[in-house]
Parts: sequence; structure tokens; C-alpha cells
Amino acid sequence: MRGRGTADDKGAIAVHLETLRQLRSDLPVSVTVLIEGEEEIGSPTLPALLAEYAGRLEADVVIALDSLNADVGSPSVTTSLRGLLNVILTVRTSDRAAHSGVFGGVVPDAVGALVQVLASLADSDGDAAIAGLSHGTGAGAPPSVDSLRAASGLLDGVAVLGTGSLAERLWYRPAVTVTGIGAPEPHGAANALAPTANASISLRLAPEEDPRRALELLLAHVEAHVPWGSHATVDVVSMGRGWRADADAATMRAASASLARAFGRPAAEIGVGGGIPFIASYLEAFPGAEAVITAIQDPQSRAHAADESVSIDALFAATRAQIDLVRTLGRAHSSIRTG
Repeated sequence: MRGRGTADDKGAIAVHLETLRQLRSDLPVSVTVLIEGEEEIGSPTLPALLAEYAGRLEADVVIALDSLNADVGSPSVTTSLRGLLNVILTVRTSDRAAHSGVFGGVVPDAVGALVQVLASLADSDGDAAIAGLSHGTGAGAPPSVDSLRAASGLLDGVAVLGTGSLAERLWYRPAVTVTGIGAPEPHGAANALAPTANASISLRLAPEEDPRRALELLLAHVEAHVPWGSHATVDVVSMGRGWRADADAATMRAASASLARAFGRPAAEIGVGGGIPFIASYLEAFPGAEAVITAIQDPQSRAHAADESVSIDALFAATRAQIDLVRTLGRAHSSIRTG
């Protein structure tokens, strides 16, 4: 099934609703469904909502289908998530555009200054170069380099970035990406020194990293690397903490067993390089809860692209797994609440 959001996350909503439809009056636990539409921007209003409706939203177990399966038909249970920090960096050099012939070579341009700052964010290997960021560690079986290249559409000859194990680079270490640049369009651009330029920057953070601490480190880095006395400001777009599961928890083991039965093969334990700020916010509000993060998305889903897709077989298997897990939780804890 194709279309933006089919895997991330409309398919997950369908699985939740079909689980409830199948169980109907045989539901062995109390269930609350929370459909939260701000996850892609860091869930900024969620903490207030959790506080206001705590009596309705508190649960013992939180089940989320917002992760990534190891492959098509190969289920996974997620053991960690990276945090995130998205900002817009703006560089200003003057209060107006200036003729590049009259002033070039003496007056700096904002685009050139911005490019120098952006280049400083990663080293020659592609590792994040912001001093002080936490570097997490962990286990798990990452995809092969060949499958990673195929899933991402990496062109022949383009290097895979970073140092250390592939699992560390994908799931546990910080990564920095420039996701957009605001500057004059190159075609038809005037022969002028741009007075201002900006860029959107996405930082993925180690699971235990505090995003507010990461922001302070980023601010210090920008201040140290912005050239020629240019003025730089950093505006936060979104931020969220990462998460790491207790892989030995009984609920995690139950989820792995349910996935194995539903998909017909063992569930892999993986980290995920993306963030789900909802999880950290929920567990901060309700520290006694356990989180179980599974998936319908796979490396071929092309999440966030216009031709995003989800495997119909995965939708059915994930539903069977979730029904099985809810029944297992009901047998183990007669008074359990799930969210």
C-alpha cells in the first residue's frame, strides 16, 4: 500500500484499531488509544496533555508501532532510540545586499560564512564534530552495508560515513545533517553579497543525551566557528530525549515471542537511529510504565518520501502479534492497563 504516511504512521493506527475490533468483548485488559499528531516536530504540547489527562492516559504498558523492521517479513523489537535536536541557524553579515564587484574581497557574504559553519559540524570521516556530545554504545545486528546502500539509494562511489561499528553509527552515536539551506537561488542570482543566510540542522543524539545540554554544546560550537565576526543565531525547532529499554523485562520478552509467532521467524533486537519523543515524554510523566516499540515499516518502505509504502503482509502479521501480546499481558496481569 503506497502513499505518504502509510508506514509512518497511519498503518500503525490501523493495526491498533483492527486489534481492538478483533478482540471486541474479549479484550483482557483495559486499553486507551492515543493518536498523537506532533511526533514529527518533537511532540511539543504532549507533556501538558499528559498532565491534564493523566487519569485517562496513565498505563502500565505503552505499545507503539513507530519503529523499523529488520527487513520485509522480518520483525524487530526496538531496544533504543536516539534523541533529536532540530534547529535553524541564521548568519548575518550586513544590513543590506552589496555589489559583489565593488565590495567583494573586503565585505564578507553571509552564504560563505554559513557554509564555513556548516562544514565545521562534521569531521573528514563524517562523524559529528561538536565537542562534548555523548557517544553511546550498544549491541544489536545492524543491516549490512550493501543493504543500507540499497535502502538509502546511495550512489555508486559515495562513501558510507563515520567511524566505529555500523550499529554505533546508526543507533548510538550523534549524527549531524543539514536538511535545508535558505539563500538566493543560484539561477538568476544577482551579483551581490548576500547579507543573510540560514540552514536547518538536524542532530541525532545518543539515547542518554540531554537535548538541552546538546543545544548548549551546539551554541558553543557555532560561536567558536562562525567566521569574520559574523552574527549567528540558533532557533530551536524541536527537541526530544532518546530512550533505552530494559531488554530483559518480561514485557519485552513477551513482545518478542508474540512477533515470532505472528511473523513465523524470530524477532531481532535492534536500536533505531530516529527518535520518538513521545516515548520519553510519556515515561517521564508515568515512570512506572513499560514501553514496547515494534514496527510495520521496513527498509523498503521509504518513509518520509512521496512513494512511501507498507507491506500488507506486515499489517496482518503486526495485528496478529499485537492481539497475541495483549492476550499474554492479560494472562500475566489481570489488572494491567495498556496505552
